[in-house]
Amino acid sequence: MKHFNNIIIISVIIIIIIISACTSPMDVNTPRKIIPLGDYRAIPNLSQVTITENGQASYFNANNVYVRIDTISQEPAVWMDMSFESSSVEDSGRISVKKFNLYIDSLPVNGYLHQIIGNPDSSNFWSKFTISRAQDIAYDTTLNSDGINNLSDVTVNINKATKEMWVFLNTMLYSKRFWTEERDTIITDPATGFKISIPITEGKYAQDSLHFYGSFQFQYK
Repeated sequence: MKHFNNIIIISVIIIIIIISACTSPMDVNTPRKIIPLGDYRAIPNLSQVTITENGQASYFNANNVYVRIDTISQEPAVWMDMSFESSSVEDSGRISVKKFNLYIDSLPVNGYLHQIIGNPDSSNFWSKFTISRAQDIAYDTTLNSDGINNLSDVTVNINKATKEMWVFLNTMLYSKRFWTEERDTIITDPATGFKISIPITEGKYAQDSLHFYGSFQFQYK
């Protein structure tokens, strides 16, 4: 009986060791596949950015650049999630972009023009812009690309021979521009009849537009 009990104890110990040695797949720190299926996905590096607003050069810092290319397919596709923030501090007197996002989900790369319509909730291809409309940040607003007012289109080209990719973003944005003007107004003192000049600040606004163009060059191995 004692021998039988020893066999049971040894068997239990062996089972515990086997269970402990088997690590659950949920515990393994494996990379998640956050890009759609593809036999080969190149990871390009952003090498050059050129951005203009109404034809004038603007400077932006990259907050996030996530890009993947499926180059093995007959018609390559690209996935992209990029965000940039303006490093300019001067007020141009026009509406301007403070931040922008460009999101592309499995866009075929064929060199043709692809219009971006919709917003982050309804489209696989969209752009979003935080717009400065006055010196006071309280007037800042966010504009999503759409097919009516804020028209955006993107073109993607890939050169497999040189392992380069170009992304061109072309956008027209429309919004109001706000500013203040100071002027003097003349009032008459009813008690004395003297005219008094009083400075006042008056709020102004007008419809404005912005042509935003971005060129992004990538290289991959």
